[in-house]
Amino acid sequence: MSKIYTPLILILTHLGFLYIGASYLSSKKPAELIPVNESEFKLKNPYDFNFIGKADYPVRLVKLARLDCKGCASMNKIIKEILTLYKDKIYYSYRPITLRKGSGFDKISKGLYAAGKLGIFWDYIDYFYSHTNEPRPWSHENLNNALNTLKISEKLFNRHVNLDEARHYIENETKVVQGIRTKIVPTLIINGKMFVGPKSLEELKSIINKILNEKTER
Repeated sequence: MSKIYTPLILILTHLGFLYIGASYLSSKKPAELIPVNESEFKLKNPYDFNFIGKADYPVRLVKLARLDCKGCASMNKIIKEILTLYKDKIYYSYRPITLRKGSGFDKISKGLYAAGKLGIFWDYIDYFYSHTNEPRPWSHENLNNALNTLKISEKLFNRHVNLDEARHYIENETKVVQGIRTKIVPTLIINGKMFVGPKSLEELKSIINKILNEKTER
């Protein structure tokens, strides 16, 4: 009898685990409904170059992204369209997630700080997003091409990259996103709700229109 009961017990135990797992997954909120503490992004954003618009605009859009991410590059184009369509309504902030290591990766990541201080933050982002299909977008050669295109001297750029502030910038940005329950890029945070993965222009317009309509009705 024990030979019969043993497999039966194993099967029932397995089904029990499956039921518990399914119940847990069904109880989790969809990604776009996960609340995010927006104050963390405001209080820990001591930089004056990584946002567009005013903090009191009705829509607050934060993008978590990497410069080597093709999905982030596609979202970059869509967000530029959104900012044109909803002028004076969106506060937009770009927050980098740096997951890769290496001299080229580190320098280009810290280069975001240098670009910000040199007044070319958004042009710097646009350049790398327009070159994500290259075999080695993080190469020193591509960085030099970026500086030539943006008409910034390598010496001046390196002076900012080598500052402790550039390292602190990347470290601080990494700390800011550590509490967010996603490592998927791009991730958007819109008025405290997180949307994981790329979104189409129409999807973003629908989300933003809903926010604006709700504020109008109050």
